[in-house]
Amino acid sequence: MIPHRLARFLLPWLLCVPVVAVGGAESRIRVLIVDGYSNHDWALTTALIQGILEPSGRFEVSVSTAPATREAPGWDAWRPKFSDYDVVIQTCNDLGGGPPWPGAVQAEFEAFVRNGGGVYVWHAGNNAFADWPAYNEMIGLGWRKKDFGVALSVGNDGTITRIPAGEGRDTGHGARLDTVVHRLGDHPIHAGLPRSWRTPDIEVYYYARGPAQNLEVLSYGYDPETKLNWPLEWTVSYGNGRVYTSTFGHVWKGDAQPERLRCAGVQSVMVRALQWLAGRAVDFPVPADFPTAEKTSIRAEISLPAPTAVVTPLQTEFVYEAVVTIDPAVTVGPTPHGGRRYIPITGGTFAGPKIRGVILPGGADWQTDRSDGVTDADALYSIRCDDGAVIIVRNQGVIAGGGYMRTALRFEAPAGPHAWLNQFQFVSSITGGPRPGTVIIRVFRLL
Repeated sequence: MIPHRLARFLLPWLLCVPVVAVGGAESRIRVLIVDGYSNHDWALTTALIQGILEPSGRFEVSVSTAPATREAPGWDAWRPKFSDYDVVIQTCNDLGGGPPWPGAVQAEFEAFVRNGGGVYVWHAGNNAFADWPAYNEMIGLGWRKKDFGVALSVGNDGTITRIPAGEGRDTGHGARLDTVVHRLGDHPIHAGLPRSWRTPDIEVYYYARGPAQNLEVLSYGYDPETKLNWPLEWTVSYGNGRVYTSTFGHVWKGDAQPERLRCAGVQSVMVRALQWLAGRAVDFPVPADFPTAEKTSIRAEISLPAPTAVVTPLQTEFVYEAVVTIDPAVTVGPTPHGGRRYIPITGGTFAGPKIRGVILPGGADWQTDRSDGVTDADALYSIRCDDGAVIIVRNQGVIAGGGYMRTALRFEAPAGPHAWLNQFQFVSSITGGPRPGTVIIRVFRLL
């Protein structure tokens, strides 16, 4: 988890809300944003959230970026420590093809909430993890098929109707529209806010579905397509923890400074929801520029981290796994460049989604022991695909302490179906094989 600090840019807040002095770092709410994959623009989403929260001086924001696939480097080691934080903002969404979180991470997340942690389910996070029962209980309602669970609609008088599973539609939304947010009740998050206020260009989810237990609807909006009112914000009690979900916060590919995130109402509710989730007093003041039912209120552009501060992690695609057979190392001895040896490559097999075949004998891995204790590896060998094509492989990297073995591969493939291997950079991890005299090489394409 890498904390991201943003430069303070207080001017918009000074113009819009009274300045409320806050204490030192110990009084700030510790927030962890979990991102890494989504069918939305998750990297920009994270930057915008940071740009809204940091200037208030009330939050200490960190980010944990989940590897985008099970095969991606770092997947086995990704273990965010939720218990170090007061609130987790969950933005991951596996509808874009991402994996479910590892079982250990799911268990730790469940324990975090059950033991009193707060969770802010950010827009697309509501679409995620349909096969995770505890997550469905936490969010109460999600983007699901119509037979998944009940849906809730809201009458003009605030009456909530439970729609059984199988009735109505799958979850969806119509065109994004300026929408009037109607408060229900007097939840602390909304205390002092207008009963109705207008927010720009949002998606009103219809027929969001789930177990809908221990759930309180905080607000609703009208959807012209279904001609019904649907929840926009709701909370769920899960054990001793609190969960807040809203459909605010849509950030799509190609967005830059979406007005829906610059809405004074949405920004204010964000801060207040996080205070409530953390078990703090909801004392963030209602700003003078809070929208009315008739008019939206759009603030200046959100100051984002410098480009070097928000780095989209490299993404990879699994290519193949090879089980390579080797002979004992042949020692050359000390040379001007270090201690030298080579390891004969005698055969093996490889298989992946697009390519499979055998490792040809006759290659070798030439290794050099450096003065700093690291070993440089430089392997040259050939592979034969099932269709008979022979491909030259050059595999260079380092072997360091703790079993760290990582390499960069280049392929030299003939014209034909495997020529794509010539056009990309590849990396690999190397571990001991299933029996003596073997190693496993997992190869990935850098996207």
